[in-house]
Amino acid sequence: MSWQTSYSRVRPLVHAAMLAAILAPALSGSTQAAPGVQGRNASRPVIFAVDPVLGQAYLASGVGDDRSDQSISVMNLASRRTVGSIPYTVPPSAISVNPLTGLVYVANSALDTITVIHGPTLGVVTTARVSGGPQVLLLEPASGKLFVALKREKAIRVLDVSTLSAVGSIDLGMEPVALGSDRVRNRLLAATIDPEAGQASLVAIDNERFVPNTGLITR
Repeated sequence: MSWQTSYSRVRPLVHAAMLAAILAPALSGSTQAAPGVQGRNASRPVIFAVDPVLGQAYLASGVGDDRSDQSISVMNLASRRTVGSIPYTVPPSAISVNPLTGLVYVANSALDTITVIHGPTLGVVTTARVSGGPQVLLLEPASGKLFVALKREKAIRVLDVSTLSAVGSIDLGMEPVALGSDRVRNRLLAATIDPEAGQASLVAIDNERFVPNTGLITR
């Protein structure tokens, strides 16, 4: 396999990562991206989320071949010490936190589930089934919406954070690998890839109407 062939396969992922990196500092909201593939000796966390109110960070480092550490580590931000853990049987694909409630949302793309954890006690509140391969989460505390990027369905599902019931759906036609919030224009931004066509795009979506305006940026 030539280096040209190898690069053509990963080029969409590179472009999507670049879009997410460019997007992040320009937004007044926040961004979340799907975890990359890590080797057995990876030393840094693959996914994490921070609760600035509770002062805790949630880090998952079990994605990949090494399944020895099957838990999400909970770190106190002040002391930088691990204060607890959340066990899992299959590595999570995304973590998001609602700082208004202290609830932690853990997505699992392989199991098609989203589990809600009570941050102060680390107890499981509920687990909901979300089909389609949830791989990225973006939570908007003010609106009470949880945006879920679905790998297999190539869409974004909008959930109510209180009930985890669906309140909307956005069909993208390409795999969403990163989500961002533009609160100034009240819109959602999604970085998408199409490995078959070798394309990466940035999609702008009206938060109220859930109508995508594709082709904002294409590489």
